[in-house]
Amino acid sequence: MDLYFPALMLLSGAAAIHSRARIPELRPAADAAEAVWKITAKLAFLAWLGLLAWGWFLHSWQQAALGLTLSALFSGPLAALGPRPGWWAYSLSMALVGLALGVFLVLP
Repeated sequence: MDLYFPALMLLSGAAAIHSRARIPELRPAADAAEAVWKITAKLAFLAWLGLLAWGWFLHSWQQAALGLTLSALFSGPLAALGPRPGWWAYSLSMALVGLALGVFLVLP
């Protein structure tokens, strides 16, 4: 399997969890961790959009459409369940792995 699809799924899952965790009890206790998580989640969303555009223009539209579908299938249940305590760490790790995969994929 190409790294494109796992990167898209991880990035969308990370952004979905961050967008749903509005309650302070579901966020990190340390302000520094909160800031890192916020920045990483925003980067994950922007990277997700960038990878979709990259897949659309450099490959086929079918690959981007499949990536969008897989992203929705991955982040949809996460958003429906709602964040749980400690999910910020999962979101942060998914964002970091997804960003690393995206950089590895895009850079030659």
